[in-house]
Amino acid sequence: MARPELVPAVVSSSFLVGLLLTLLGSIRGALAERLSISELRAGGMLAPMFIALIPLMLVSGYLIDRWGPQWVLLGGSFVSALGLSALALARRYLAAWGAASLIGAGTAGLSSSCMVLMPWAFFPEDNAGSANLGTVFFGIGALVTPSVAGGLVRWLGLQRTLGIFGLVALVPALSASFGTQAAFQVGAAGNPQTDVFHQPLTWLLGAALLLYMPLETTLGTKTAALMGELAAGERYQSLCLPLFWTAFLTSRLGAAFLDLPAGVNPWEVLILATVSAVALGNLAGAVGQGYVFLGVVVLGAALGPIFPTLIGILFDHTAMSQRGMAYGAIFAIGTVGNLLLTPLIGVLARNYGVRPSLWVAMLLALLLAAASLLLGLWLQMAWRQAH
Repeated sequence: MARPELVPAVVSSSFLVGLLLTLLGSIRGALAERLSISELRAGGMLAPMFIALIPLMLVSGYLIDRWGPQWVLLGGSFVSALGLSALALARRYLAAWGAASLIGAGTAGLSSSCMVLMPWAFFPEDNAGSANLGTVFFGIGALVTPSVAGGLVRWLGLQRTLGIFGLVALVPALSASFGTQAAFQVGAAGNPQTDVFHQPLTWLLGAALLLYMPLETTLGTKTAALMGELAAGERYQSLCLPLFWTAFLTSRLGAAFLDLPAGVNPWEVLILATVSAVALGNLAGAVGQGYVFLGVVVLGAALGPIFPTLIGILFDHTAMSQRGMAYGAIFAIGTVGNLLLTPLIGVLARNYGVRPSLWVAMLLALLLAAASLLLGLWLQMAWRQAH
């Protein structure tokens, strides 16, 4: 049975994770000016954030499985607020690096706890549907942050803007503090699973996320840049990102209510990854505005449900008392892809143009389809052995 009292904490945490993962890139110009460094170096502030995420996703997952997600969510909220406050006060590059690491640590706690809570907040019998619905709010946070942050920086300056976001970061803690401790006890058994990296499912899902995360992180901006490369004009270029994110969130919201059988999920990811690869190939070779707009919409719609569906597969095959550690492990593996492959796509786009970078993204989508095929075959084999 769903627990409605969890919804405010889950929604606010998911939104905040989207905000935090896009904020540093949104303010890199103002941050570069504050620290007297290049914009490229300021954009590198994502590195300490992702480096902190990798081990702390595992730590957060362990703590969730041992004591439940409430305290991890509270801690993630407070640490995120602390990191944003430290970044607002930073005057040196090293101090800003440390603040970005704190933001990464807070993001780890928030992401782990809200994902584990999503099925209990929405659809306890449908893990993939719950993850799709819950991560819609992540997408909204990622969508609105660049424009809101840019407007606030121009109006109030960087320090006050980060102070405002620091206050926003406390909203999940406030939401969680109103819930009863019993409502947040969703499987903690005091005996966390520590051998997750011995499980084939961990590596199969982790490989899928390693290939997927760079696609989601970079493609929103690359589609807009493609319109500029086609000399379509600023008016049409500005339509590209809203089109992509509208399709992305709409498909994710629709997938939340499809209620497909759990065994279909790996094949759903296979189909969506293949469609994404075709859309990326069409975008890389597009010669007209109509083809670009169509490719952007198809790409957004295909990518939208992939991440939450993979999380649904994980939770379908993981005991409730072990989901925190399992999610932390596959997210940590996926973050390695964000740390290594996302900059590679960016370098290709800067040095050789957007089209070659889209061919690389297409290759990632094809590899994601292959990983999904292996995942589906392995799950079928495991089911036959069990029966």
